Amino acid sequence: MSKIKIICLLILSTLICFSFNTQTDWYVLDSANFKISFPEKPIEEKKMMQTLAGEVEANTFTYKAKRLDQKNLRYYFSYNELPKKSLTEEKPLFDAAIAGSVRNHKAILISEKPITLGAYSGREVKMSLNNDQIIANMKIYIVKNKYCGLIVYCPKENDKNPYINYFFDSFEIK
Repeated sequence: MSKIKIICLLILSTLICFSFNTQTDWYVLDSANFKISFPEKPIEEKKMMQTLAGEVEANTFTYKAKRLDQKNLRYYFSYNELPKKSLTEEKPLFDAAIAGSVRNHKAILISEKPITLGAYSGREVKMSLNNDQIIANMKIYIVKNKYCGLIVYCPKENDKNPYINYFFDSFEIK
């Protein structure tokens, strides 16, 4: 094989490898309780939210896409402390969180299934928004006395892109 063919094959194989590579230079949000990656530094806010157990302060982190070529429109992470009295059963908490999310988004629930993250229970949810133009992929967990929610919003045609799972898989509990 000639040197030119070998060089061309090496360049081609390198390009193929890089085309399957997921984003790795994301901003890492690292706290005492969790770690999660965003495409860039998210905006942090504290909001009061109504839950089954009453009003709680939610800590939210949001990154909105800044360029049209990004596959996802928004990445969202929130957590809040749960009152001890609400921790007796997880199923009503998950059911209420999902129903509230569907209602607040004016969405249609596409799917829901139980998941786990280590020893912690969760739910994976998919919703359709804006007349089926936007898909919201959501994972929620109960971690000790905290509720943790992660959502990625994308145009329907970009659903199942690798950055959705990169965001979800980056979530670590400490």
